[in-house]
Amino acid sequence: MDGRIIIADTQALTLAGLTKILSDIKPLTAIDHVADADQLFSTIGNDKTDLLFIDYRFLPGFSEEGFDKLISSFPDLRSVVISSDTEHEAILRVLDSGVSGFLTKECSEDEIKAAVKAVEKGEKFFCHRIFDIVVKRRSTKWKDTKRPFLSDRELEVIKLIALGNSTVEIASALNLSHHTISSHRKNIIKKLNIKSPTEFVVHAIDLGLIKI
Repeated sequence: MDGRIIIADTQALTLAGLTKILSDIKPLTAIDHVADADQLFSTIGNDKTDLLFIDYRFLPGFSEEGFDKLISSFPDLRSVVISSDTEHEAILRVLDSGVSGFLTKECSEDEIKAAVKAVEKGEKFFCHRIFDIVVKRRSTKWKDTKRPFLSDRELEVIKLIALGNSTVEIASALNLSHHTISSHRKNIIKKLNIKSPTEFVVHAIDLGLIKI
């Protein structure tokens, strides 16, 4: 990453602790702090930002619904939530918006470092507590129904989707057209009855394609 890191949070201890950890990981990277939603959008828009750490519960003017605008406005931004939120539905809405990672404020320094490493490679990173929430959302029908057959190519595609790759990136990696990848994606969604982006990750882990 060549750009900046932004921390969007108003809790003093979080700002100090996260700044120290990130400074140790990326000593030559500028780290900026923002105190509200307006400052967040203007700061990102003014200069290249590669990584955002954000707590939507402690950023005035921002909520879980704000991620749709954030991600559509800055599609190349890697956004990692680090929050003490315990409301499962709010957490799931944030995950479905397409954030790169989700940590809790109980996470260790090693988990934060692992999250930075993962999102730098374009992968998703959820801490174990967040992943448990995603898994629990699966319906009884999903868990008890025999899994439909997936072709080898569909297995490749679901793994790459789960790791956070776009349709264009997958097409390039597999030397296929983006129309072909879109077709595979639609088939996977239909076969597995996928309702949200995070379910690609859950299925990929269930199939042994990726590990947490």
